[in-house]
Amino acid sequence: FDLAIRGGHLADSSMIARKIASWRYVLVAAPAWIEAHGPMEDPSEVADHWVLYSDVARARHWAFERDQTSLALEVRPVLTVRDGFMMRAALRAGVGVSAMPPYLVEEDLDRGTLAQVLPAWRVAHVLPIWAVRPHRNFVPARVQAVLDVVEARLGIEEKRWTQRFG
Repeated sequence: FDLAIRGGHLADSSMIARKIASWRYVLVAAPAWIEAHGPMEDPSEVADHWVLYSDVARARHWAFERDQTSLALEVRPVLTVRDGFMMRAALRAGVGVSAMPPYLVEEDLDRGTLAQVLPAWRVAHVLPIWAVRPHRNFVPARVQAVLDVVEARLGIEEKRWTQRFG
């Protein structure tokens, strides 16, 4: 391969990786789920609810920020999913609450099929987006052109997500 775009933390490898953007997770649930369980006032309440998360090592430890206050907690999942699209489907079905990448839930938030939980707080986890390529000194012009476009677009999205979700 000439170029890969990866999200999250990278394992050590012989590849060349460059951070090109990042995203902050957004805590969401279906409006029906929020209505059935009531709105949360404080992030510590999250641990008492049906939590869904991806199957990654750090996923059980969630942190939230507001002004100068931060809160860390450990969650107990009721469902563990490796696929973001499946997680989104479970959220839409009202299975629980989860922290999701903005690119997966932004349209649902706009349509009202999902709602932001604890909007006064922001999820502290920020994940980088990387451009990864084989260890080579020469980067073909076509690869550099694609990378330039992807990096510019993700830079725009990152600014928009930061303005919207903190």
